[in-house]
Amino acid sequence: MDQSIKFDVIIAGPPYNIGKDFGNNIDYMELKKYINWTKKWIKLCLNFLSDNGLLYIYGFSEILARIVAQFPIEKQRFLIWHYTNKTSPSSNFWQRSHEAILCLWKDQRPNLEIDQIREPYTDSYMKLNVKERMNTKGRFGTKTTIYKVNEKGALPRDVIKIPALAAGTGMVKRHFMCKDCNNKLYHSSEKRTWKS
Repeated sequence: MDQSIKFDVIIAGPPYNIGKDFGNNIDYMELKKYINWTKKWIKLCLNFLSDNGLLYIYGFSEILARIVAQFPIEKQRFLIWHYTNKTSPSSNFWQRSHEAILCLWKDQRPNLEIDQIREPYTDSYMKLNVKERMNTKGRFGTKTTIYKVNEKGALPRDVIKIPALAAGTGMVKRHFMCKDCNNKLYHSSEKRTWKS
C-alpha cells in the first residue's frame, strides 16, 4: 500500500485468540507469538494513521490487557462498550456485558468531537426530564429538585455521586474533602451547590 495514504480512523477486529474456529484455523496461537504478531500489524496501522488519527482494536479484555502493555500509556485508552443483551441464564460464572476496545494514536492525543459520539439518554431517563424528583423537598432543604436533561445527551460531570452521601444517611458524622474542576476545595461541613 502507498505509504503516503493516511487514515483518520482505523478499526481492527483481529482474531481474538480464544480458540474458536472461524474457518481460518488461526485463532489460537501461543500467547507470546500472538502478542508479537499483533505488535507488528498495530505498528503498521499506526504508520497509516494521520497525525490526528485513531486506531480502534476490538478484542477480549484478557487478551487486550496484554497487548496494551506493549504501548506507551500516554498514547492509549482502554474503552469499555457496555451492552445488556449478551447474558446467558445457563452460565454459572461471570459473563461479559461489554466489548473491550483498545484506542491508540501516534503522538499528540487527537482532537475528538465528543458530541458526535455522546451516548444518548435512555427512554426511561428522558421521561423524567423537567419533572420534579420525588421525595426531595423537605429531605434536603426547602427546594424541590428538578432536572433538565441536555438535548445532546449526557454531559461530563452530569451526575455527581459522593459515596455514602447519596441517600442522605452520610450527611452527619462524615468528613471528606473534594476539589471541583476549578480547583476549589470543599469540606464536608460547607454548603455545596453542584452544577453540570
